[in-house]
Amino acid sequence: MKQKGITNWLIVQPTEGIEEVEKIAKRCETIVRILNLHPNDKITYYCDGDSSLASLSLDVMRLSNADIVYFAKGWENDKRCAILHSIALQYGIVVVDEEIKPWLTL
Repeated sequence: MKQKGITNWLIVQPTEGIEEVEKIAKRCETIVRILNLHPNDKITYYCDGDSSLASLSLDVMRLSNADIVYFAKGWENDKRCAILHSIALQYGIVVVDEEIKPWLTL
């Protein structure tokens, strides 16, 4: 649920072919970076799951509560991430690509 005055971030990371420890380390690094710049914001991330439609539907629900979606490096090569990226763009949610640095000023 959206709270007035708080920006909700959703972190979307590729999951296929990436070790669990690496995913968690990258997620933590991203959270620290965002909170250093935006200490009052709320961060959500979708949990690693399979590529089933049921799992994707949960990600879309999380996306519906996001004001900004951060896409980690490699998102464009992951089917689930690419679908979420497309939905975010089509619904006017702010999209941030890790590899495009101007997002740091949001």
